[in-house]
Amino acid sequence: MLEVVGNRVLIKPKDLEVKTESGIVISYGSDEKRHKMATMEGTVAGIGPLAWKDWGDGSNWVEVGDRVIFAQYAGKLVVDPETKEEFFVINDEDCQVRIK
Repeated sequence: MLEVVGNRVLIKPKDLEVKTESGIVISYGSDEKRHKMATMEGTVAGIGPLAWKDWGDGSNWVEVGDRVIFAQYAGKLVVDPETKEEFFVINDEDCQVRIK
């Protein structure tokens, strides 16, 4: 299990393959285009204890489960050793937009 530390935010990248009810897999564009899209949108999976503490009133403006857009080349791709899921670890300041 990954534990988020400091001012970091753990992001689960957007799934770029959609499976229809009949089982057909729809893929979005070329591998390069898909990679660029995945590195810009995802779901917050964890928030470090110091995230956004030095911003204004110190409250988090996103919560676990929120969808966000973040800087394209931000952070580092990591793999959870238990589940083998991929996540991005980014700085709190690289979280740019919350999607409602």
